[in-house]
Amino acid sequence: MIKFYYTGSSSTCRKAKAWLLNNQLPFEEIHLKKDHITRMDFLHILSLTENGVDDLIAKQGKTYKAL
Repeated sequence: MIKFYYTGSSSTCRKAKAWLLNNQLPFEEIHLKKDHITRMDFLHILSLTENGVDDLIAKQGKTYKAL
C-alpha cells in the first residue's frame, strides 16, 4: 500500500490525492501536522532521495521562509 504523506490542503497535495484516486490506487493518508511520521518511515524516505534532506524540504513554502 502507498503511504501518502501530506501537510494540508495545498494544491499539490490535492492534485496528488486526486491522481491516486483517479488511478484507483490504494493509499494510506498520513497528515504530517497531525499524525507523526515514524523514524523508520523517515529514514526509508530519506534513503530513496538523491539529494538527502534537500529533496524533502519545500524551500518555497511559507514555513521555510519564516525560519
